[in-house]
Amino acid sequence: MSGWTSVNEPVGISSDNTFQKVGLVEQINTTADKSDYLWYSLSVNLKNDDPLLQDGSATVLHVESLGHVLHAFINGKLSAK
Repeated sequence: MSGWTSVNEPVGISSDNTFQKVGLVEQINTTADKSDYLWYSLSVNLKNDDPLLQDGSATVLHVESLGHVLHAFINGKLSAK
């Protein structure tokens, strides 16, 4: 029998002990080695007159990561997984 277990958690910030920091943090020191993952969350709010939206071109989200999961939401709806 395997010693592995899993826990289903809601996507996103779901705890009262969350914090904000500019930039990335080191996982082991941040979680005190009690967890093997961190949630990173970023929100970008654009207004209709934002220059990114003015020339009619498509806006592209480019992510470079060695992480295993990415969920992207546009206007509150899941867009990519």
